[in-house]
Amino acid sequence: MKNPPKPKPLPTDPVEDVTRVDVTALDNDFTQLPAQIAHTTERYAAALGRLMRAETHRKQVEAELFLEFKKTPLEGGKYPSEEICKAMVRQHPRFHSAQEQEIDTEVARVRLHGLVEALRAKRDALVSLGAGQRLDKQGEVNLRDPEHPNNRSR
Repeated sequence: MKNPPKPKPLPTDPVEDVTRVDVTALDNDFTQLPAQIAHTTERYAAALGRLMRAETHRKQVEAELFLEFKKTPLEGGKYPSEEICKAMVRQHPRFHSAQEQEIDTEVARVRLHGLVEALRAKRDALVSLGAGQRLDKQGEVNLRDPEHPNNRSR
């Protein structure tokens, strides 16, 4: 009889994977954290660069469209006012596309910024947990657990 196939592991959240703290393997977390912070900060910097380029592109499209509309007469031969030109730019598909690109890159930047902040919080948690474990190993008073056996004699 054939063995049934093993169930596939559930998909994991990449943010949770990076920010999860395993209290049974603090040394591993401590050694991996600097690389995680550096890698995520590098990704954040790249996202910031993409955002700046997207903003520049949107402004360039906006200026090109504005000038194009400004020098093109409307029906009746009159040239459009500045406000009309701005309205026409905001309705143009090229402007919408550039604006959507800028929004998407801003969303990516914010996500990565949140991940960098989460990694910093993880670092703080690891420092605190590591200090607590050192105290436990030394038989000192455990401030985190008032019921800890080392606390009863004091």
